[in-house]
Amino acid sequence: MENHKNTINELNNFDSNIDKFYSLKDIKLPYFNGNRYDFKNNNDKLCVVYCVWANKGYIKFLYLSILSQLQYSDITNFDIRIFVTDDLYDFVVKLFEPLFDTSKIIKVPLGMAFKYGISTHPELQRFQVINFTDTDGFVHSENKDVYSKIYHYHKNNPNSILMCNDNGKADDVFDSRREDLTKFKYFSYNEYLLYFKTWFKNGSDKIEYFLHTKKWFLSCHFSYNRKIFDNYKFNSYVGSTLYHQFGCDETVWIMYAIANSIDINKINVSNSYRWVAPETFDNFLSSGTIFKGNSFIHPIAGIFCK
Repeated sequence: MENHKNTINELNNFDSNIDKFYSLKDIKLPYFNGNRYDFKNNNDKLCVVYCVWANKGYIKFLYLSILSQLQYSDITNFDIRIFVTDDLYDFVVKLFEPLFDTSKIIKVPLGMAFKYGISTHPELQRFQVINFTDTDGFVHSENKDVYSKIYHYHKNNPNSILMCNDNGKADDVFDSRREDLTKFKYFSYNEYLLYFKTWFKNGSDKIEYFLHTKKWFLSCHFSYNRKIFDNYKFNSYVGSTLYHQFGCDETVWIMYAIANSIDINKINVSNSYRWVAPETFDNFLSSGTIFKGNSFIHPIAGIFCK
């Protein structure tokens, strides 16, 4: 318990001038004093996955996010994995020791903790459905049935992935991610697009059509039937994107999905989730609205999201 308290104290003293982390500077994390949570480890139906890298600012979000999951969702009826870069691994293990079995926390090399890369990790191969959640995402499930609904959705729709919708035009967001989150910022838009069209020659027209006619999607919530990405072609593609240090998970996933005729749907298509973006969350707070049903709440815009 002493290790846990020390990590909480350190997080409460963590300071950053980055807006995303500065927003939490006055929020003091509580020590965990409850009973340890047990997950149904023999349940291979669904796994909720977090990825942590960069700095300890995200760990403060992670702690609050997992507390929300344990309190307001049916996550313990399924399973969880937290993938952490080796520089932060010991700290995260100490933080969660009182909450659950820390064998669920997996160490990965620095630079390899991108969500799209983790989707190929052997630790996830036994699960039928994978649900990636951002560390700064929060779950509220009135009836504690959100993951049961997500599982059944993907069981019945094995060629569909669920993401959060973005109002931005696909072409514009695609290009902004190039400038902000990849080393392709040194290349032109057309050279960046050519990378994906070369990988997916048979799907290049589908990619062009999506970029010029559709809205973008966000991977702050990303769930899918694991078999969609369980193939050599996807693994090779991920190896290439990791080599080029693509920092935008959703771009990697979206381009593959579009080129391979995988359906991308909004998370509310299954009637299991309401997507509460920052602006919507502000409206909820100002109106005093009570959250009903199931909500995925992402109250703080990303560092590069305007």
